[in-house]
Amino acid sequence: MESKTKILLFVGIIMLVLSAFLLGTKVTPLFTEIKISQPVLQNSNNVQATIASTTINQKVEITATTSRPAQIKTSVVATTSVKKPIAVAPKISQPKQLAFALLSLSNSQNVSQVGPLLSNKSIDGVAVQIGWTSMETADEVFDWTTIDTALKSARDSGKGVTLHIFPGGPIGIAKWLKSKGVVTYSINFRGRVREEALPWDQTFLSQYSQFLKSLSAHLSNAGYLSTVARVSVGVPVGEMDLVACRSNTLANLYSYDRTTYLSAWKTMIDAHASAFPAIKKFVSAPVGLICFPDRDTKFFTDIMDYAFQKYGSTFVPFAADLTTEGSDRMKSYTSMVASSGLGYQPIWSSTDDPTNRVKGVYPDKLLQSTCRAVSDGADYVEIYAVDVMNTDATIQKGIQAVHDDSLCK
Repeated sequence: MESKTKILLFVGIIMLVLSAFLLGTKVTPLFTEIKISQPVLQNSNNVQATIASTTINQKVEITATTSRPAQIKTSVVATTSVKKPIAVAPKISQPKQLAFALLSLSNSQNVSQVGPLLSNKSIDGVAVQIGWTSMETADEVFDWTTIDTALKSARDSGKGVTLHIFPGGPIGIAKWLKSKGVVTYSINFRGRVREEALPWDQTFLSQYSQFLKSLSAHLSNAGYLSTVARVSVGVPVGEMDLVACRSNTLANLYSYDRTTYLSAWKTMIDAHASAFPAIKKFVSAPVGLICFPDRDTKFFTDIMDYAFQKYGSTFVPFAADLTTEGSDRMKSYTSMVASSGLGYQPIWSSTDDPTNRVKGVYPDKLLQSTCRAVSDGADYVEIYAVDVMNTDATIQKGIQAVHDDSLCK
């Protein structure tokens, strides 16, 4: 009897696997139920087996009946659960360096350019610049239309989006934020007077933290969270340095205190980590002086040390002044790159550069600057939209060099 039982179990297992193969399913080779009936007569060397298999209610049932003609009839029933195949998105291998097209959405109509930019095979995604208050038009009143359009185009193309979110609009801080009690000051920037929020104002920081939570929830609910490749930390101040600060006084009104300003940055590091824990977050190195005449190069180091120690390499240094000579902003912080990576944005487009801020000769300067970015260890490089759309072969070669550094030789 024992020998017969082993034979029947062996046959049953084989047929279970064969049945699963024919059904195109994957089964766990573990019986949840085994029933063996007692034989009528003792075992015989003359054993015949017939196997029947059926699929019933997501289970595979195999019945093995053996018999010696008119003498023995033994049945084995083995039932095992069948796991339905789970659809898993194919893993898309990404290049070592990413090239993202840079597009301003200060004019919402510019979102129509996202599709054409993403159609460039050398582009891995689009980096959009957008104002906080163009998405939160009043307190807890949201308009996601523009950003959703960009995200949908990227998702449908299998590419990514970087969110560069600015705290204000074209004329500065929104009126509804002032009505909430946010303290502001005025600044004349490039001939335009703007009203900015006091960088360490607690209401300002609290309102933006809440906005980040709402943005993250929306992206998750709409199915766009996985499309977001990077998010930049744009609050308290987009590029960290306080342009209107002189001799420890901001805009001739407010005393500058390093500890207070540093605390505001740490608050925003925490808020971004909470809203986007798995997404890499850019922190922009300062343009120059934190508060004139003090350059305070340690300020950026202190912030990044805090971010690295608490959240690891999900925070990445970023510099928006890439030229053919590299980045002036990152010269003091090159030791960060090896462990965290580096994001670069050109100081200007190569196609439309009347004052030669990129420091080179058209059209070669885009190639020279992207090659410098790669040699500096950048794993993410932005290219202005006007350059991406430029059909000049040398300009396009400059974009391709982000992925293929052999073009730099």
